[in-house]
Amino acid sequence: MVAVGGVHQIEEKHVRNENDLRDPHEANLETLSEAVIDRLLDLLAPGSSLNTASLMKASLSNYTHLVEVSTPSGELMRFVVQRYSRIYGDRSQKARVEYNTLRFLTINDMPVPEPLYIDESGTVLGAPGIVSSFLEGVHIVSPQSRKNWATGLAETLAKLHSIPCGDREVEFLLNAESVVAPFLDTAEVPQQLMCHPDGAAVWDAIQSLKQSATRVPYGLVHTDLWTGNVLWHEGAITGIIDWEMAAYGDPAIDVAYCRMDMCQVGMDDAADHFLKAYESAMDRRIENLNLWELVSAAGSMPDPADWLPYWRALGDTCSTPDTIRTNHRRFMANALRRATM
Repeated sequence: MVAVGGVHQIEEKHVRNENDLRDPHEANLETLSEAVIDRLLDLLAPGSSLNTASLMKASLSNYTHLVEVSTPSGELMRFVVQRYSRIYGDRSQKARVEYNTLRFLTINDMPVPEPLYIDESGTVLGAPGIVSSFLEGVHIVSPQSRKNWATGLAETLAKLHSIPCGDREVEFLLNAESVVAPFLDTAEVPQQLMCHPDGAAVWDAIQSLKQSATRVPYGLVHTDLWTGNVLWHEGAITGIIDWEMAAYGDPAIDVAYCRMDMCQVGMDDAADHFLKAYESAMDRRIENLNLWELVSAAGSMPDPADWLPYWRALGDTCSTPDTIRTNHRRFMANALRRATM
């Protein structure tokens, strides 16, 4: 036990495991120091006493802690501290994007954490990051009803994509195409595709589909909307999290990524239910889906099994490197077949 601000905190014991995807040189960020906690309490909950501060279970690419305090009135307050790893780009930019996106979505009544504080420089948090409210919920890896699960996600995504973005939002959001397909700027087949047996065919199809893509209204796109970024409670979505790569672009990007995510773990039926429910909620057929499905698949090359640690962290005990690879190739084959119809 270590004393913090006059109370006691359970000392965290961290053992870096094979699933950890962060920079090992940032090991100091795996715990919240006494100084960081004292500064946070002074800013967000003056006079409160710390109960616990713990690294959250699926915190593999950033450093995310749940902090629980007791306020002077005796109420329990919980908030989440997220600090960004330097290996994933400009940490200050990530803080700005996520904080401003959460403010925008909170105003528009979306199920997201409420942003409480931003530290672009890391002066308070020890590294650039944000503080947000804590949302109750769990990640659902194996839904009892795949249809209901997929429909709930589709309707929530349709609500997100129906929110109009103004100039202010466009200014702080990233460029969606640059986020999900930076390799499109290259003249030759990218190395990550060359190392995959289907890479050349996927590259040729992407180039063709890009030239004939339908112009669609742009909007706010999550760009990383998968099972690990959705929280559920009693059959309803309580939170969409991790908005550090929120961008402005073709909404089909999110639809494609969600479908690939489902198909890679063998939930092809859920992916089809999801698409049908999304198009019903939007009351229109989605354009450019083949393009963005192939872009999503290309983003997982050369080896989609590299993403298995994320699934393992959520409790997926069924997927293996071989099943991930097989499912990924089937997803690509279906997208390629549709692209040539």
